[in-house]
Amino acid sequence: MSTGLQEQSLGKQMEREIFETPFVFERLIQNQNQFENCVKQIKSKTINSIQILARGTSDNAAIFLKYLLETHLGIPVGLAAPSIVTVYKTKLNFENTLVIAVSQSGQSHDLLEYAQAVANSKALLLGITNDANSPLAKICHPHLDVSAGPEIAVAATKSYSAQLLTAYLLVKKLTSEKVFDEAVFQKELQSNLARDISSAVSTLKNSDQQLLGSPIRKSTAQRMSASNRRLSQLSTSFIALECQGIHRLPLVA
Repeated sequence: MSTGLQEQSLGKQMEREIFETPFVFERLIQNQNQFENCVKQIKSKTINSIQILARGTSDNAAIFLKYLLETHLGIPVGLAAPSIVTVYKTKLNFENTLVIAVSQSGQSHDLLEYAQAVANSKALLLGITNDANSPLAKICHPHLDVSAGPEIAVAATKSYSAQLLTAYLLVKKLTSEKVFDEAVFQKELQSNLARDISSAVSTLKNSDQQLLGSPIRKSTAQRMSASNRRLSQLSTSFIALECQGIHRLPLVA
């Protein structure tokens, strides 16, 4: 197969995966038990600070989660630098710290080494992955499965969107706020979200775009600008708009 045909095939696969996003969200919403169990474990501990461990696309989701945690819980949140452990071999003090490891595959070696250091310290280590059987998921207790299913295309699309929704659901559960009217959500999920994805794909497929966003949405804006052919992020606008201090800003050609 020629390079052009391979790219076209991967593009079609990526598009199919983007359009699976509504079904991924539906599965995630229905799996409330994992969030309840996770929040129960977190609230049983004294937590004075939070560290988020991530890299690549998941690092953008981590920034989104950082804003949600700080604005809703008032707890300082930092982004971990794995090399502190993997290269400099520093033994960190994780007392009264919640560490959240975010990874689609759950297999990155540097994240695993850092996460193992956290686990050895007996600190609370929460994992958010797309593979409940991954090495990272097995280290973390508790663990949240984003339920996106396999991604064959190179770009992370539906799994990234699922990470954002997972972050939103987790923080809402921690604050004991009603997330949304589930009946209304189920009714609108397949129609509105699928329509928004279609619009996003059509608009961005063959054009250069700049995205404007308030700070809490900056992570997703960065992810979009990194590669405008690898998108499912507009499908998460409704998540961001539900969060305090987030405002819809225009997509500018």
